[in-house]
Amino acid sequence: PVYQKANVQNAAMRGFELAGSREFRNWTATGQCSYVFGQNRSKSEPMRRIPPFMCSGLVTYSSDFGTLRGVVRMNSSQKRLSSGDVSDNRIGPNGTPGFIVLDLGYSIGLNWFKMPLNLSIQGQNLANVLAKYHGSGVFIPGRCAVLTGTLNLN
Repeated sequence: PVYQKANVQNAAMRGFELAGSREFRNWTATGQCSYVFGQNRSKSEPMRRIPPFMCSGLVTYSSDFGTLRGVVRMNSSQKRLSSGDVSDNRIGPNGTPGFIVLDLGYSIGLNWFKMPLNLSIQGQNLANVLAKYHGSGVFIPGRCAVLTGTLNLN
């Protein structure tokens, strides 16, 4: 479908975003949560593509032997839909299900022929959850491993 957009209606949005970080010795924890409530007052229905309650968190442990990190991403389901959301093939009449996705990673810095080398391995979506963000037609990749290396040639 082709859509034409124009700001010709009355709407209201409210929400919040919270973020924080805490360090303790070799540990660091950070987190973020957000929520948006949007209402199209002209049509007396929710606004289109309003994301659900979302949170993410990161915990890292750093030592001389490298850095270990864990990431969690959480979204609640979004069932509060506009008529445009219902007709959008990326969303549909049942809305978007919630999800929890877990990632784990490890990185280490080394010297390789007197040049700094950083190696990292990460396991993503460890539980192989079928998940996508509300309004997106693209799913989060399934369970996978990512290996990266960075060599500083300076």
